[in-house]
Amino acid sequence: MVPDELLFQILHQTQELSLKCAAFETATRVEHLDREDLFGTLSALYRILLIPRALGEEIRIMFTLSPSSFHVIRRSLGNGSGLESPGYDQILAAAEASMRTVERLLDRHETSLLAIYGTPEMSPELYRVLERFVDWDTAFQSWLVEHFMLVRRTLGIDKAVPALDGFPAMALGARMTRPLFPALWSVRVQMSRAWARDGGYAPGKERV
Repeated sequence: MVPDELLFQILHQTQELSLKCAAFETATRVEHLDREDLFGTLSALYRILLIPRALGEEIRIMFTLSPSSFHVIRRSLGNGSGLESPGYDQILAAAEASMRTVERLLDRHETSLLAIYGTPEMSPELYRVLERFVDWDTAFQSWLVEHFMLVRRTLGIDKAVPALDGFPAMALGARMTRPLFPALWSVRVQMSRAWARDGGYAPGKERV
């Protein structure tokens, strides 16, 4: 095994273990929301979001691989795909379970995402929890962007360039923009679509 291959294998195994840890933390901590333990939820979510942030920093170590080095070691990497990563799949499943827990929380409080985001001062604790989920999602998507950039640096991104699994490398673009919690992003779209300039202040006018 050459040094570049050892680096590739160790970092990918480390990232897989970190994803498994994040999924485990999610699965064991979502019960906080069902118990209305919002402080415990915030603490757990902070730990969870730090994991993909660390992964994003860690994956940059592999940016030191030259394209020629990667083409040498990829011959012994098989046909594995990031989409086949157990840790990645576990994160998706854990995020889906988390969102169902959030929906139950909203039902108990007889409110909605739109109501909370429209007037966050009315439900500041719930708003903070929801935004921590957004922080987690942001960190996760940022990690996927770093992975995309790794592929771009080593393989290149093009319809004619196959990734290890044989699919075009360009397909990675869709995955890196897929959110864990679509509803938390959609509520922003709802608010923007409903926004109107009426009732605002004209540019340059004094505000009272």
